[in-house]
Amino acid sequence: MTSFGEVLTCNDENHPDLFKALQVSLGMLGIIVKVTLRVIPATVLTYESKRLSLDECFNQLAEFRDQYRNFEFYWFPHTDTIQAKLMNEATNQLPGNRHWRNLNQMIMENALFGALSRVCRTIPSLSKSISRLSAKFVDTGKDIGYTHQLFTTSRLVRFNEMEYSVPAELMETVVREIHRLVEKNNYQVHFPIECRYVKGDDIWLSPAHGRDSAYIAIHMYKGMEHEKYFADVEAIFRRYNGRPHWGKLHTLQADHVNALYPKIEDFKKFRQQLDPNGMFLNDHLKKLFVNELQTDRNEGNYGQRYSDECENGAEVI
Repeated sequence: MTSFGEVLTCNDENHPDLFKALQVSLGMLGIIVKVTLRVIPATVLTYESKRLSLDECFNQLAEFRDQYRNFEFYWFPHTDTIQAKLMNEATNQLPGNRHWRNLNQMIMENALFGALSRVCRTIPSLSKSISRLSAKFVDTGKDIGYTHQLFTTSRLVRFNEMEYSVPAELMETVVREIHRLVEKNNYQVHFPIECRYVKGDDIWLSPAHGRDSAYIAIHMYKGMEHEKYFADVEAIFRRYNGRPHWGKLHTLQADHVNALYPKIEDFKKFRQQLDPNGMFLNDHLKKLFVNELQTDRNEGNYGQRYSDECENGAEVI
């Protein structure tokens, strides 16, 4: 629903360009009132967790990325240790009882890690030692479960997070640069750095628009100073054409947005046409899109054009 009250039906056939703009639109184009999803059958996956060194991981990076359905790894700051998580579709196997696995996750990844995090907040100088302790107890087990069982985890330990997408082929380059930065500046951080791959897409404001991407996320426990650490790592992301995860911390400005997203001007035209008075803009979005194109009102707006289309038989929800 646009700021004019019109309801538009958008898909690959109806308003296809607007459909691509809407898929990641940060709420700027209107209110989504109905969604039709195309889903796939529930999938059973095998899961394996390995403890490796950074070099071992990077030597197998292409293999892990290409031979597994899903692959991500976590590097523990102040160590040379990573946890690699590898998943593939199971063959003729079904999940068993997951009670012990879920209990272990709650104890190790929430209760114990939460207690260690509170220690770090009280005595930040212990962060390096606790990161090294965590690396020694990396889970190296195997599991099998449905996708919703393996991908969803309880996260009771609160933190601040920044995540950027860079071109997939730069994963090793960027992580190694962050590694050198952490070693040089000795940040008081104990949260592991999360690294994963995402296939490229054609969604206009998607961080993976037009390129296969490596997503790299940094974290800091709530209440601990994170500004310097995040700013220094963000500078690395920026050097490699990084695009932020829109729902996490970043300091992007309008000029950065313009340089990073090839379809940004087309998006801004839709934004101006659908919401010329800024009903759906907040202070954060104004900072990112403050220099948007000022479409001449005489050109008309999308809402009015849509009303005209309705008279000629356009589909209405």
